[in-house]
Amino acid sequence: MKHLASGAELRVVYSSVDGAELGTGIPHFESKWKIEKMLRKAVGRSRLTVLRPVVFMDNLPKTTGAALFPLWGHFDVAIGGKKVHWVSTKDIGRIGALALTDATSYAGRTIGIASEELSISDIQDRYAIVNGIRPTKVTLPCDEALAALPPPLRATLEWLHDGGSYTVDIGSVKNQYPGMMAFEDYLKS
Repeated sequence: MKHLASGAELRVVYSSVDGAELGTGIPHFESKWKIEKMLRKAVGRSRLTVLRPVVFMDNLPKTTGAALFPLWGHFDVAIGGKKVHWVSTKDIGRIGALALTDATSYAGRTIGIASEELSISDIQDRYAIVNGIRPTKVTLPCDEALAALPPPLRATLEWLHDGGSYTVDIGSVKNQYPGMMAFEDYLKS
């Protein structure tokens, strides 16, 4: 068994993505799945905890303005108006810290992490609650909306648009980790 200089056992907590194992063809999903498999082989399942978060709330700004109108429309059209799982990076960090400090409870686990399932319309409503104004969106045809996005984001949104979805049991996550951020909490943070 490998030990660190301090005598502590080697522990690895890896942040992957929910759905990494599905063979989606999305480049960052595929690379994260390869890394998960390599880590299981290199350090062993008992020393590895895999976190599988969903879309980061932190990808969205905390305030809104006219410059962001296309963002709302691009994203909404690209995902076909459907609800998507969201999580704050603070919650990912909090769960990762727990995995490092309580190695016995987290050894060998793969943990899906999400705290909200929201559509763009739901998110616009949350902005209105927190900021007092509902962001407007400018809508483009789906192909044009997708073409305007960076390739990694485009691939993920195409997957979501074409029927892909995250599978995290949000109720279970909230029961196990009280205090998960709601989107309003993220906007206020």
